[in-house]
Parts: sequence; structure tokens; C-alpha cells
Amino acid sequence: MELETVKLSELKEFPDNPRVGDVRRIGDSLMKNGQYRPLTVNRKDNVILTGNHTYRAMLKLGWEECLVTYVDVDEDKAKKIVLVDNRLNDLAEYDQELLNKMLKELVEENDFFGTGYDSNEVEDMLKTVDMDFSVPVLEEENETVSLSKPTEMVKEILLYFNDSEFEEYKNNIMAIADFYKCNLQEATLWAIDNAYKKLGLK
Repeated sequence: MELETVKLSELKEFPDNPRVGDVRRIGDSLMKNGQYRPLTVNRKDNVILTGNHTYRAMLKLGWEECLVTYVDVDEDKAKKIVLVDNRLNDLAEYDQELLNKMLKELVEENDFFGTGYDSNEVEDMLKTVDMDFSVPVLEEENETVSLSKPTEMVKEILLYFNDSEFEEYKNNIMAIADFYKCNLQEATLWAIDNAYKKLGLK
């Protein structure tokens, strides 16, 4: 399968998707990890078969483009792809010992934001193996963003933008502020962090 970059405005959600996803946590992951898995899209009508809630989170964050893989299937097979993608996630299980180990390592580095787990969930899980273990509440969970980026980064990043990229950058700031209910300064820092990743500067 080939990856293609397409505009979100060209895509459509799957109608009557039975899955109810956590768009907020998906958004957290996109902010922290970027897009690491493409959406699956039916070429004949640009309907998203896998990744509908990721698509919603991208829209909320002001993204304009994403990576997709195309399939060319009829209506029945499209429904099957939607259902099997959801069902296989339901059937998957964890090796709890390995999961606890990974989470504990990230907690000790104070870097588990973007894993899909909040501090209460991690603490409940890890206290089953270590009663003295406590998890710090990440600032991101309190709807604030703490990224200490120097002013020089703001100036540097603007040098790379053409007019359309600068407009996208400004729109991204407003979308982040709305999505996370944070102030514009915090949203700007997130947007700069995203731009650095996109440009391959970090």
C-alpha cells in the first residue's frame, strides 16, 4: 500500500459509524506523537473506513492534511472493513506485566501524556503492583500546556513559512486554543512544537 497526503476537506466520515471514540485523547496523542498510522479511505467516494475519530480530532486541531491509504471496495466490503477494524481492537488483550512496566518507565520520566491513559488510570493500575507508587498529575490533563520554548524559536520558525503555511500556522494556534481551552500563548507554543516536528527540525 502506498501512503498519500490528502486534504482533510476532501474526506468524508463513514455514515452511521457504530464506534464511539474518545476524540479528546486521540487529539492528545496527535499533539504528542503526530500521525503514526494512516487513515484507510475508499477511493471511489473518499469515505473513511478506519480512523474516523482520528479525522475528527485532526479537524478540531486545525490540521489541513493527513496521510491515508486507499482501498477500492464496494459497499458491503467497506462495512466489513469498518466492523473488523473495530472488533479486532475489542478482542485484543494485554500482557499486564509488560504494560505496567512500560507505563511505570514513562511515569518515572514524567512523560506519559499522549499514551491514552490519564494519571488516575495509571495510578490505579500501578498500585496493584506497588502500593507506594504515586503518579504526578500532568499539567496537560488540567487543560494547560507547559512547553518552555524560547522566543528565538518563534522567530526561527517564521523564517521557514511561506504565506499559505503562515496562515495554516495561525489557524492551528486558534484550533489548539479552542480544543484544549488554553490561552493563546500556550496554544502558540504547541503550534511551534508541531511546526518544528513537521519541518524536521527536532
